[in-house]
Amino acid sequence: KRIGNYDSAFFYFNLAFSQAAQLREDIWQSIILGNEGQIYYAQQKYNLAKPLLESDYRFSKAYGELGSAANSLQWVARINLLEGKKDSALAQVREALKLEQIDSNPNYRQNIYYVTADVYRALGNNDSSLKYAQLYNRLHDSIERAVADGRVEMAQIRLANLQNAFTIRNLNKKNYKRRIYVDA
Repeated sequence: KRIGNYDSAFFYFNLAFSQAAQLREDIWQSIILGNEGQIYYAQQKYNLAKPLLESDYRFSKAYGELGSAANSLQWVARINLLEGKKDSALAQVREALKLEQIDSNPNYRQNIYYVTADVYRALGNNDSSLKYAQLYNRLHDSIERAVADGRVEMAQIRLANLQNAFTIRNLNKKNYKRRIYVDA
């Protein structure tokens, strides 16, 4: 999904949906459909995206998966904003912010801040737009730093493993040479 290979994403979402259906995991079926809605959004197929995202919002909220509900609702708000339904979008981002505060997820929160800034900008409320744009930028930068730190940490772990492998190889060579010398 993130690399834009939507056909493959749909293929794997369909596999996951089938497994969730077999296991009768209704919440996962809903979340998967919400993810499909995000792909339709990326493809600008808003008429297909909106009902999936609205359904995921309602089902996730009822199930208690408030972070997922908030995330799907912010996508619906984006669509409503594109459709010129500014008041609906505002109500939805406010609800998404409330839900996200209860079930906090930084990635969802940054999405909500982003669209909230857009909604306030569309309404001409520049102060609130600026506030949420700043909140988005701060959180986005923090997430990016954490990702970068994680990559550095993984590189350090790989380097340490490589160094250990070379040390083991060198010790094995020395041990092998000693055995040859002792055996001779």
